[in-house]
Amino acid sequence: MNETDPLAAIVDCLKRQDLAAAEVASRDVLSQHPHNPRAWHLSGIVHAQQSQLERALKCFQQAANLDKSNPLYHYNLGLACKSLNRMDEAIAAYREAIVHDHQSLEARNNLGNALMQQGENEEAIAVFQELVELHPGNAVSHFNLANLLQDTGNFDESLEHYRRTLELDPDHSAARENLGRAYTDAGLGTEAKQVWQAWLEREPNNAVAKHMVASTSGQTDLERCDDDYVRETFNQDFAKNFDSQLARLSYQAPQLVAAALEAVGLGSTQVNMLDAGCGTGLCGPLVRSMAKRLVGIDLSADMLTEARNREVYDDLIECEITQYLLSQPAAFDVIVCADTLCYFGGLEKVLSAARESLRGGGWFIFTVEESGEQSLLGYQLKQHGRFCHTEAYIQQAVAQAGFAIHEVTRSSLRKERGRSVAGLVVTAAVPPA
Repeated sequence: MNETDPLAAIVDCLKRQDLAAAEVASRDVLSQHPHNPRAWHLSGIVHAQQSQLERALKCFQQAANLDKSNPLYHYNLGLACKSLNRMDEAIAAYREAIVHDHQSLEARNNLGNALMQQGENEEAIAVFQELVELHPGNAVSHFNLANLLQDTGNFDESLEHYRRTLELDPDHSAARENLGRAYTDAGLGTEAKQVWQAWLEREPNNAVAKHMVASTSGQTDLERCDDDYVRETFNQDFAKNFDSQLARLSYQAPQLVAAALEAVGLGSTQVNMLDAGCGTGLCGPLVRSMAKRLVGIDLSADMLTEARNREVYDDLIECEITQYLLSQPAAFDVIVCADTLCYFGGLEKVLSAARESLRGGGWFIFTVEESGEQSLLGYQLKQHGRFCHTEAYIQQAVAQAGFAIHEVTRSSLRKERGRSVAGLVVTAAVPPA
C-alpha cells in the first residue's frame, strides 16, 4: 500500500472486496479531503457495489462537480442515474462524458440505449451510426444499431448491420437469431432458413436454432414449443427489454384479455385468478382489481424477475403451464392467458388442464394468433416459430375440454413490420357446479 496516497486504503479494500472496510476508509478520507474528486468517485464505487445507488449517485455527482473534465466521473454518474430510472439525467451525464472523451465506446453505446428507451429513436440512430463510424470493428455497436433500425422500419439497412455483426463475431447468437427473424418478417424464407441451418451447425445443441430449423422445414409433428426453446428465447437480455419492444409493436394482447374479463361482468367480485404465462407481468396491473389472489406462472425465471418488480402478484411460480394446472385442481375462478398459447400447437392437453384447474362457473380467457390458412390439424407452426390456429379448431378444442364458448372476437394482437397480426380473443366458461 502506498502510505503517501490517502486514497490507497480505499483502493486496497476494494481490491480485497472488503466493502465494509472500504466504506469506513472512504468516510475517513472524505473527512480530511472533502474537495478531492477521486475520493468522492471511489466512495461512489463503494456504495454502488453495495447497491446503495442513491448514495453512489450523490458521490459521483460530487466528483463530477469537482472535476468536470473527467469523463469517467460523468459516465459512472450516468450508470447510477440509469439504474435509478432517472433517464433524462443519465442521458445528460453520458453526453457530458462524451464531451470529454469523444472516442468513448461505452458512453456512446449507453447514450444510444438510453435514448432508445426514452423513445428518441432518430437521435439514438444518429448516436449508434456515429459509434460504428468511430469503432467499425465493434460487433456490439453494429448489433445495437441493427436492432434499432429494425424497430424503426429501416429493414434493409438493419440486415446489413446484423450481417456485419456476425462477420465481426461469428459466435454472436443473438445477432443470428435477429437476422433470421428479420429475414422471416421480410418474407425472405430461403435466406432465413440458411441462417437457422448455419446457426444449428455452429451450435448443434441450441434449442432456439433447433426450433427455428423445424419451423422452416415443414415439420408437422410438433405439438408445442420445447421448454428449453422458451427459456432461451426469454432470457435475461430479452426480458429486460421486453416491455419497451412490445410497446413499439403496439402490443395489445394484455389489454384485450383484460377487456374480455371485464365484459363477463365480475363486478366487485374478488376471485382467485391465475395469469398463465405471465411473462413480465403486463396483465397483472390490468386485472389486479378483480382478483382477491393473483398468481403468475411462467417458464422463464428472467421474465418472472421483471414481473416481480411490478409488485402486483401474490405469488410468482416458475413452471410449465400444463404441469402447473394439473397440480391445481379446482383452485381458480379465472385464468387469463395473453399471447402464450402461440407456443402450443395442439391445445387439447392445456385446455383440459385449465378446465380441471377451474371451479364451476369459472372463466378461461386467452388469445391465439389466427391462421389464415385451413389445415388438417387446425394449427400450423409458422416460419416465425409460433403456432397459429384456425377458429374452427379453437371452437372444437374448447368444447372438447368441457368449456362453453362465451365469445370469440377478432382483433390485432400487435404489429410486425407495420402489419397487424390477426388474433382471436377467446372467452370460455365452465358450467356452474
